[in-house]
Amino acid sequence: MAGIVYIAYFVLGIFQLAAVYAGLDQWLGWHFIIQGPLALFLAYTPVVGTIVGFFGAMKGWGWSFIQAGLLFFGSFGLMILFAFFMREKNYG
Repeated sequence: MAGIVYIAYFVLGIFQLAAVYAGLDQWLGWHFIIQGPLALFLAYTPVVGTIVGFFGAMKGWGWSFIQAGLLFFGSFGLMILFAFFMREKNYG
């Protein structure tokens, strides 16, 4: 099960990196040699990477606000659900 989670998290990271790259392409329009390393850096910068990736998913790919939100915040919601349903049942 852990292997599937790691693979899914890696694939999610690839999609988020691509969204950051699309955001930089829409915003700056620079050459890919400059945008590629900048996208790698920004994708792992918490607030700025999320904003640029959110912008890239909406403007670059034509996704809706909810789709872009699920791309960047959906895993957080799943963590909360798993924590709620997988907690131990010790009440005393």
